[in-house]
Amino acid sequence: MSDRQSASRKFLPRDYRGQQVTVTYDIKRCLHAAECVRRAPAAFDKDRRPWIMPDADSVEAVVAAVLACPTGALRFERKDARQVEQVPAANIIWVVEDGPLYLRGDIEIVNGDGELLHRDTRLALCRCGQSANKPFCDNAHLSAGFRAAGVNRTIVTRTDSAATGGRLRVIPSPDGSYKISGAHTLFHAAESANVEAEPIGISLCRCGQSGSKPYCDGSHRRVAFRDPGW
Repeated sequence: MSDRQSASRKFLPRDYRGQQVTVTYDIKRCLHAAECVRRAPAAFDKDRRPWIMPDADSVEAVVAAVLACPTGALRFERKDARQVEQVPAANIIWVVEDGPLYLRGDIEIVNGDGELLHRDTRLALCRCGQSANKPFCDNAHLSAGFRAAGVNRTIVTRTDSAATGGRLRVIPSPDGSYKISGAHTLFHAAESANVEAEPIGISLCRCGQSGSKPYCDGSHRRVAFRDPGW
């Protein structure tokens, strides 16, 4: 096996099997939010090898910790099949200050032709433009010194009067923005109330250069942002 193949295998999702539940960990999606460590420290210990031991805590605690992972890096499968991850009733986009977009709901990433590329309930999308795992965040905003603490207007939005139900569609436009369609609520980290209605269909910046973050203002053209997408 070549060094390149070995390196590639090192970053493949890995299963940690317990007597009652299997936890799958995708290191490429992990941003070290540490929700799992806080919620079930006996099962998730970053200083231990293996760092995930599903049998070290109750299956309920392990499942709750997995579901708290905002990026989808952790998944679970119960051996008794009594519980599977449910699709949330509402779609939410949470804009992390100086960081990514956290999405939770019934989410699909598609290309411009409508071809399904990825289906998920939890994920983190890059908005600094520097991730090597686009469209997913890989914490590159930290080394890039990405800053997006302020916005030009309140960014708590809804795409319709219900803001619940249905599928949230994300199109990472080649060399451009995220085209978002479908009912959702968009929150900024500093906000807590739904105060502003938006027309269905918005564009969110993914090059990191917009002056109207989190919205796109066309800066990707000015800075010659390049990402052909999947």
